Amino acid sequence: MVFPFWNLIREDVYEQVVILSNDNGIFYVDTMDTIPKIIENCNLKSDDKTTIKFGEDLGNNC
Repeated sequence: MVFPFWNLIREDVYEQVVILSNDNGIFYVDTMDTIPKIIENCNLKSDDKTTIKFGEDLGNNC
């Protein structure tokens, strides 16, 4: 029996978002998958627009 490893590979999602809040360098955004994302180590302010990349149903990068 062969395990389908491609099921473990998640597709990257890119989405333009607005930074909702800044809590001492940790930023919060809402995405179209309705899973709130937390972004660390970004130098953006609340209400800034940016594009984020995240694995479908996974974490995030700014």
